[in-house]
Amino acid sequence: VSTQSTGDYQMNREPEWERNLDQKFKEMFVKRNFFVECSTIHPLSCSERALAYFKIFLVGSLKLYLPLYFLPALLANAKNLLSRQSNAWLLSTTKSTFYSTLFLTTYGTVFTLMMCLVRNLRRGDQRQNPFISGFTSGLAMFFESPERRVELIKIALPRATEIAYNLGLRRKILPNIKNWDIWVFCLGIGILMSLIHSKPESLKPGILKVLLFFYQR
Repeated sequence: VSTQSTGDYQMNREPEWERNLDQKFKEMFVKRNFFVECSTIHPLSCSERALAYFKIFLVGSLKLYLPLYFLPALLANAKNLLSRQSNAWLLSTTKSTFYSTLFLTTYGTVFTLMMCLVRNLRRGDQRQNPFISGFTSGLAMFFESPERRVELIKIALPRATEIAYNLGLRRKILPNIKNWDIWVFCLGIGILMSLIHSKPESLKPGILKVLLFFYQR
């Protein structure tokens, strides 16, 4: 079993035995009144499982950040590739890619390991466990530069708002607003259009170029 599981990990995807937990097995975790050991959930040890996911997160992070950082940099500095300035932006882009990859890989690996560690220390699967693991792994954000941390917060904020709203709906605390996501999207676009006219300097040059490309057509 361990050999097959390790093979699944190396294919850069969620292991088959974790993805195909049947409904009865999932219900057992909800309705049980006893603690299920991690060895019952995953055949690898907790540290081996975290190491296997480290490889998955590392490869995934590189696939995400290499084109994300280098493609815009290459397009913006295409004329200066053979000049002395190319060394400066190449070093800067490489450092940004390294720190972002370090952040995302550490975040995923620490969360994976902490979920096992916390449930074993508390001998249960309480609702607070993901919050503790998420807070601890979220400290990986300090690998990023201060400017990038602000960007990460901006990226995560809409998703966090959506989760909070759906949770409020489930508990019947918030009203069910039809097509609320469309209204929020329209509001966001309206803010961007307003900034283009009033304070274009407040937008990042890359974002501003993309918006103007579509807006001026």
